[in-house]
Amino acid sequence: MSRNYTAEAARNGPFRSALVAFVGAGLHVQKCDPMDTATLRERATDAIRYWEPRRILYNLVLAAIVLAYFVIGLPGSKRTVTLDFIFLLFLLAVLANVCYCAAYVVDIFAQTSGFRDLWQRYRRILFLLGTAFAGIITRFWAMAFFGHDAIKPPGFTSQYLVSPPLDGPFVPG
Repeated sequence: MSRNYTAEAARNGPFRSALVAFVGAGLHVQKCDPMDTATLRERATDAIRYWEPRRILYNLVLAAIVLAYFVIGLPGSKRTVTLDFIFLLFLLAVLANVCYCAAYVVDIFAQTSGFRDLWQRYRRILFLLGTAFAGIITRFWAMAFFGHDAIKPPGFTSQYLVSPPLDGPFVPG
């Protein structure tokens, strides 16, 4: 710890001063004020106002990935669409939205810290990273649903990706 922080903490108390770990990087922290009147309700309301409109974009991105792999896999991907498949897709969509709610935990925590102003300027990065991560997971699920043939470019040979024949030494008896 620096002397300035220690001296400031001694004068103002630990709750009225904030350690600025990244001053050299140009990041500044607002001072923690015990008289801060923002309540958890206000922080949660701010989080809802920010994250809920973006949930639509998040779901559209994931739906576009699944739809793209479905179209690329035509006509074979039509065989995949059954009632059970639709139920599974619905379940995965619900789980993706539950995972989206993890942003609330991070957001409310960051808003109650001394990094509130900085967080509000840069929380879109969490949205972009989370959407990209969910998109990658969705891509793998779509590949599993609609087959790996949907992602092979023309002329691609998969001789090294093929599993061993079932009548070979890997099948018992």
